[in-house]
Amino acid sequence: NKIHSISKELPTVLVVDDVSINLRVLGNILNSMGISFDTSSSGEDAVVKCKYYSYKIIFMDYFMKGIGGIKASHIIKSGKMNKNSKIIILTANEYTDEIREGGFGFLQKPVTRESLGVWF
Repeated sequence: NKIHSISKELPTVLVVDDVSINLRVLGNILNSMGISFDTSSSGEDAVVKCKYYSYKIIFMDYFMKGIGGIKASHIIKSGKMNKNSKIIILTANEYTDEIREGGFGFLQKPVTRESLGVWF
């Protein structure tokens, strides 16, 4: 049921969302663009993965059960492996001061190939 990158390269992108259909949509778009990726279904899982793997870009859902996207992003940025990664917050809501002040990028849902493509 998990979406997988069709690229054989090491993942350069991490997609984090607690809604499986959102992971599938972003995964399908990234596959169509030939971009290698990994997925996490929670902020907690993303924090753990980011202790061991380095990603160029992290697409992080804003609202998640447990650790939310902003808190997870701050934890990830404070670690050694992903302090230079671009973190893009995904939400169906508006661009907020919390996103702006965190220095995070913003991508409004629903995500399209065109809206995702501006980050590459």
